[in-house]
Amino acid sequence: MRDYLYPFEAQIREYEKGDHDIIDQAILLWNILYYVVAEYRKRHEQWIFLRHEDISRDPLTHFQDLFARLDLEFSPQVKSVIQEYSAPSNPREVPVEWAYALRRNSKSAIWNWKDRLTESEIARVRAGTWHIASCLLYTSDAADEGLG
Repeated sequence: MRDYLYPFEAQIREYEKGDHDIIDQAILLWNILYYVVAEYRKRHEQWIFLRHEDISRDPLTHFQDLFARLDLEFSPQVKSVIQEYSAPSNPREVPVEWAYALRRNSKSAIWNWKDRLTESEIARVRAGTWHIASCLLYTSDAADEGLG
């Protein structure tokens, strides 16, 4: 709490009493998580930070860049596995019982939240997370993310 979560202390204490729906809880959890990520980015400039959405849009390019930055070989086998696991022919979403099935249509899967949430829930999430989210939009445009 002292090092990272102090900005959320009052809200965390309030939420532990209950009376907050799953959307409000998710907003708080998301803000806490990504506030810490933003702090890590400031404190650890040598670390590599990647956004899931960016990798999902163009897996090969991002993995090839990551392998180069880590001085790892980007072999034809690595390329093949990335293509296999992120191909457009893979399902966008899988049933809950298949939670560990890793093959997805990565490019379309990043939009699953739009099918799971109502318009009013999306508006609540946007309003509740915008301050932290705006600190993390460093590769793609906010409007591209559906945040703007």
